[in-house]
Amino acid sequence: MSWKLRALALLLAGPMFLPAADAALWLKLRTSHLHTATQVGTQLKLRPHIGTINSAYTFAGVALEGGIATAPVTFTTQVPDGFSVHAFVADNWQCSHLGQEVTCVSIADIPVPTYDAQFHPVAPPQGEIRIYYDISSTLIPDSTFSLQGAAGNAAHPHDSAGACNIGNGCVQETSQVLESWLKPSLGFSGSPIFLPSSERPLTFLADIRGYNVNNGPAAFRFHLPQYVSFDHIVFSTPVAGWTCAPVAIGSARTRLDCTTPALHNPAT
Repeated sequence: MSWKLRALALLLAGPMFLPAADAALWLKLRTSHLHTATQVGTQLKLRPHIGTINSAYTFAGVALEGGIATAPVTFTTQVPDGFSVHAFVADNWQCSHLGQEVTCVSIADIPVPTYDAQFHPVAPPQGEIRIYYDISSTLIPDSTFSLQGAAGNAAHPHDSAGACNIGNGCVQETSQVLESWLKPSLGFSGSPIFLPSSERPLTFLADIRGYNVNNGPAAFRFHLPQYVSFDHIVFSTPVAGWTCAPVAIGSARTRLDCTTPALHNPAT
């Protein structure tokens, strides 16, 4: 039986949607990088909206339209240059990689997909694969890269020597390298009132955002409220990460200079 990957384009005449009779093994492929638009001069640029470890991953959704995808189902992809596999999140798959080549094999059948409001298939949890990456700092911001993936099983085989197209169970995505930046956040916890001779925890997060890696030295400087002094670091991630030095700046004010030799995903 031949099979194909299809884009669903339907006109709905009634309240019910039924999957097509010529069910096909369906594959969705995407990289995750949510954005917010930021005005930079006269240009509207896209900036990442979530931390690096969540934005630098590939999501693959595999299912059989209108039926059960019988195991073993095999998913393959080739990691782009500048990307190295960091981890897999795939409960129903055994995944491995050799250099840039990734192979995942399902250990159980994949149930029938559901459909969203636009009648696009939604892979069940058993058909989901996430591949997390470490990203090379040599990648050029705003440059593009391509990602290609394929899936097949005994009933619906993928021809690895064939073209990457709908009929061969292969999809390709073009995405963009996002420029790195840091999003610091700062806040006191506990009572909103400062009491004499009391302690108040202050939490600082340096959230790494974008595709490039910012795992180098970083520094943060902030001014404490008047008559508030620095005592000690309660904890740091990693444990030996940050060190802070108070600097008296007059008028009972203290500046706190903090440094770390390296940042670590997703936040320190």
